Amino acid sequence: MDEQTARRTYWIGAIATIDANKTVLTDDTRRVAAKQAKAAGESLNADNLGTWLFDAVADRHPELRRNDAQLTLPNWPVVAVPIPALFLGLAADTLASTHRIDLIAIPIFTLLLWNLIIYALLVARLFHRCDGPGLFGWISTRCAELGIPRMSAGQTELWPRIRDEFIRTWHRASMPLLLGRATIILHTAAIAAVAGVIAGMYLRGIAFEYRAGWGSTFLSAESLHALLATLLGPAAWLTGISIPDAQHLNSITWSVNPAGEKAGDWIHLYAATCALFIIIPRTVLAAISAITLQRLKTDFPIDTSTLALPAQSVLADSDSPKARRICVIPFNLELSGRSRDLIRLYAFGESGGPVNIDYREAITYGDEERYFQQFDDGDKAPERYVVVFNLTSTPEAEVQGVVVDGLRAIAANHQPASAGSIYLDGSSFMERFGSDAGYPIRLKERKQTWTQFLKNHNIKPLFLNTDSES
Repeated sequence: MDEQTARRTYWIGAIATIDANKTVLTDDTRRVAAKQAKAAGESLNADNLGTWLFDAVADRHPELRRNDAQLTLPNWPVVAVPIPALFLGLAADTLASTHRIDLIAIPIFTLLLWNLIIYALLVARLFHRCDGPGLFGWISTRCAELGIPRMSAGQTELWPRIRDEFIRTWHRASMPLLLGRATIILHTAAIAAVAGVIAGMYLRGIAFEYRAGWGSTFLSAESLHALLATLLGPAAWLTGISIPDAQHLNSITWSVNPAGEKAGDWIHLYAATCALFIIIPRTVLAAISAITLQRLKTDFPIDTSTLALPAQSVLADSDSPKARRICVIPFNLELSGRSRDLIRLYAFGESGGPVNIDYREAITYGDEERYFQQFDDGDKAPERYVVVFNLTSTPEAEVQGVVVDGLRAIAANHQPASAGSIYLDGSSFMERFGSDAGYPIRLKERKQTWTQFLKNHNIKPLFLNTDSES
């Protein structure tokens, strides 16, 4: 599920939570969504429910699309924020009027110290993660509250409440995206600021003759040499420019030699140091953040078991006379609440509107033929029969094949003939193998086994409670 679909599904969840009287999510709206999905060759499921219902609601209530647009995070800060950082870096060197570079007072020392602190915090974060939303979460929520204007006095209060519910749930769920964008902005701004400082030194070095020297109340020439050897050592190795010894450093103190020395080599050393310790690491970190952010945007980190449930009320059993009756028959399986919710989603999509689910007693092993021989539809035959198998089981013609034949027989006994579907519940399979490293391969192989088995019966299965329902 991508970011847009997840956000739209949270809007539907907020509407379903607040709109208890179903003045927005009416039966007609739900039918329209199901028909539109069916016309596009899709069945409503946990991954596309939000998109189709969102469009159906937005066609009747334009304020939904307007609110969603106002809450969508723009991309321009990623490009716009580093620009002033670049100009601040260019303006950071305030020594142009004196044409002097103080070896221990230029802005690069401050930038290096600040970035070392950031790196230390990033390392500390690897060992101690904070589960709370933090400062960014608070700022995000406040901005979201300010971003959407209140409805006017003449309009219903329903949409402000829906908006507040959406802000409460969505901004908590989308915090990884928000932090990812903020991280990229901070890294690119740091790169721009350092690039500005370096560019400023070189540009002024072309127009003016810079002289380098130093002066300190507490540092001696020996201690300064030790500091510079540590700080600029990698840059000296990279550029081939040697760091002067203590005697040479002592000769260019402002008190001994007010004219200092030409600053060209020192500018090269500081520029290379910034590239090694700031620009390259920050670029790598920004690239990692960008890759992670793109992965989050295309595969949104939300458990569908919690994502879909707020929207289940829109698919609840309907009192409408147009509601379809669906008969669900588990095979040697006890259906969980999560499985029942997904079954309702798929049944809704396949039927193209509200449904009433009739859950029957489960078929047990060895009782397949007798079960269907004694099967009773009750007062009214259902529109669709659904048999739910356990994905953990390996299909066999003598067992599951008999069940499929029985399903077809009871569906064909009615005029007009009802439809039959097969769902595969992966709850037990995922619980048993989900923690294994080879789970994705094992899941794919098991799906292929069932798909091929049912293909021989001209049936395409639907999979529930796996990593990706299909």
